[in-house]
This record gives sequence, C-alpha cells and structure tokens, in this order.
Amino acid sequence: MPDPGVLNDKVRAYIEALSPAARAMLLRSMQKARERGEATSPTEAILKAIGQMSGDQSAVEQALVSRLVPAADRGEMIRAAFFAPAELFLFDVALPTKVPARLFRGSLTAIWTWLNRDIATAEIDKACRDEVADPVAAGAKLRRILTPRLTAILVDTKTNPKGQARLAFQLGSEAVLQDLGDLLYIFHNEAKIAGMLTQLPKTIALADNSESPSQTDLAKVKKAIDDSQLDPHYIAVLMLSRASNAAAVADFAVRMANTSDPRIVHQSFSGRIIDAVISEVDLWVRRTEAHIVDRPNRAAALEDLRGYRDLVRQLDLVVSPSEVPAWHKRLGAARRTMSELIAKEIESVSGLLRRSLRVDAAHAGSGQFDVDALEDAEFGIRLLWESRNALDSLALNELVNRQRRQVEQTLEVMTAKLLSDLKSRQGTDRTNLLTAADGAIRISAVVFGEEYSQVLKKGRDLAIGKQVGRAAS
Repeated sequence: MPDPGVLNDKVRAYIEALSPAARAMLLRSMQKARERGEATSPTEAILKAIGQMSGDQSAVEQALVSRLVPAADRGEMIRAAFFAPAELFLFDVALPTKVPARLFRGSLTAIWTWLNRDIATAEIDKACRDEVADPVAAGAKLRRILTPRLTAILVDTKTNPKGQARLAFQLGSEAVLQDLGDLLYIFHNEAKIAGMLTQLPKTIALADNSESPSQTDLAKVKKAIDDSQLDPHYIAVLMLSRASNAAAVADFAVRMANTSDPRIVHQSFSGRIIDAVISEVDLWVRRTEAHIVDRPNRAAALEDLRGYRDLVRQLDLVVSPSEVPAWHKRLGAARRTMSELIAKEIESVSGLLRRSLRVDAAHAGSGQFDVDALEDAEFGIRLLWESRNALDSLALNELVNRQRRQVEQTLEVMTAKLLSDLKSRQGTDRTNLLTAADGAIRISAVVFGEEYSQVLKKGRDLAIGKQVGRAAS
C-alpha cells in the first residue's frame, strides 16, 4: 500500500497543476460523491489535500465552489444570452400602442417564463444544470433550437383567432405576443443584423450648418441598407444605435431619398425610417411619464424633457413634419401628452412652494416641518424652468408664464421672511428655519440665478453670525 504521505503529496501536486475551473469542477464532483455516500479513499484524499493547501478545508472548498456560477445566476446568464440579439431593439417603458421593431424589456420576462413553463422546460433545465457548457453558447444553442418551434406556433395561430387569444393569455397580454413576433424576426435575421452593424459608420451625426454628411458615410449607409434587405423599421433602430442624435437618422433618410419635399420622402423607403425616428419622440414622452412618478429618480424627467425638446426641434428643421399630415398628427399627439404631464406637475407649484417654506413659530425647531413638500416644490420649479426652454415644443405658454410670475413673487416674500425669522428667533432651536432657508436659497439659484443666491447665502450666514455673537457676549 502506498505511503499516505506520498499519496497526499502526489494528490496535492495534481491539484495544484489544475486550472481554477478544472479544480472547481473536480471539487464539485467529489462533494456530490460524498453527499451520495459514494466517497472512496481517493475522494477523501483529494478533499484532504485541498484542505492542507490552505490549512482550512471549508474555506478552500467555499472559495473553489464560488468560482462556479450558481444555478440561479447561470439561468440568468443563459436567459441573457438567449435574448442577446434583441438588445438593441429593447426599451424600458411600456407604450400604449405597438412600435414596430421595438420590444418592451418587460416582455422578455413574460416570454422566458412561458418558454420555461410550457415550451422548453426540459431544454432550459438541461442547459442550466450543465456546469461545463459556456452559458453564452448554451443560450445561442437554445435560440437555434427554439426559433423554428416558436415560428411554427405563431404561424399556426395566425389564422386561428381563438388560438391567438389563447397564446396571448398564456404570454400575459396581446402586447407580449406582438413583441414575440418582433423577437422571432430578429432571431431569423440575426446574421443580417450583425452584417449591417459591421457596415454602418461608427457614428451617424447630424450635419452642422446645413452641410451634407460625408458622401462616404452616406454611401456606407446606403450599401448597408441594400445588403441587409431588412425591414425599414429595424434598419432605423440599427442606425439609431450609431446616431449621435436621433434626428441625424432622419437627416440621412431625407438625403437618401434625394428630395427636399417631405411629402415625397413620406411615400418612399426613407419615410418608414423617419416613422421610426418619430417613434423616438413617443419614447421620450413615456420616459418622462415614468420618471415623474418615480420619486427617487424623478430628476431624470428633466433630462427626458430636454431630449424630447431637442428631437422635436431638430426634426422640424430636418424633415418639416408639419407638411405631412401623418407625421404632424403623431407629433401633435406626443405634444399634447407631454404638455398634460408637465401641466399636472406645475399647475399648483407656487402654492406648494408657499406651504413648503412656511415654518410656524411654534414648530420652528420641532420635527413637524415637511421636508418632502419642500423637495416636491423644488422639483416642480425645476420642471417649470425646464419647460420655459421647451415652450415651442409644448402647449403650455400661458400656464408656464403665469406660474413663473407667481413663483418669483412667492419665493421673494417667503425667503425674506425666513431670513428675518432667523435673525429674530433668539435662544431657540432653529433647525427647521435653517432647512427651509437653505431650500429657499437653493431654489432661488434656479429662479433668479446663482449670483442672487450667493447674496442670500451671505444674509443667511449673517443672521446666524449675529445670533452667535449675542450668545457669546
């Protein structure tokens, strides 16, 4: 029988020679054998050798096991790999109507659940349990297996209203069923999509000073479109993925149509690309809607409004959409929706400002001051001031101008009162007064400018300094 010490040294040398991945796989197999009660002397020798490598067998086992992707994480990786070709076509907010070539990210969760539950339970389970296979390759293999199967299901239900309704129910909604159709189009044309992306310029930029984009870039885009033979809406999304600004894609489309007449452009292949660009306006509106109600992230609504404003302005310069009834109608609907969203937030902002900055004498230092109300007022005013820069893209002129005047008057009066109260309330806890005054000064920087707010800061510091000086004397 070999000397145990020599055997242990040999095992240890063998373990050290393995790659981390191979070592982890070996450890896992040894552990499973132990759990099944099938551990042999060599199995125990290997586990013991691993333990002696660090002096703490449990720590070593834990470290090696952690190198393996847990089953749940592996499932997520395979899921991500399965849907990977659709990534450029996804958006994160739900739209009231289907946008061609655009998939709501939430639909992928519903589709994967359906696949796992009803269509490919065994295949997905096998892929998730196979610890050796690369998750990316496993996801791609699933895609190759399931694409023809899913296509057949959609074809069968296309002429069967009851079957289509049943499939929509299984998926969760008609919108998810529509997204499934787009997903399969992407899967079927995966190679064409990849090919077009390699042909497109790295950046599709809006021409400056009405100058044409480079003829080289224009030629590249034309060739990529001709070679791909994809649906124009998918072509537009791929172009948008390379665009510095969505209007640049519309600009390229107009130039490819070789005419400056918007009505002729609308009837051409380029018109369908511009349709997809106009859908980006709707996406900005929906992003704004989603962010406004998401309190922790609502500041993003200000960026959304800027994105909406810039795209609407640039589209007006590039394609003159008002001359095409279909485009004019779509942009008008987006304008109304965005205006309603903004109006709901700013129509009472002056009253909210007044209430949020009111600190009663009895509660100047108590916890009854409403900090949330002050934050709501500040957000409303920032949104109001951002709306002033987008009035040509909104239908809010009268409301914005009226609220602006009222906010300016209210802020001047309330800030003066807060600074006066800071000076006069001696010997009391003025925590809430300071919080309100700081909020008023911060808002003043938005309304009146940074220089004016610096003057107010000096007044606030002076009020605190006077109190300190009196207390010291």
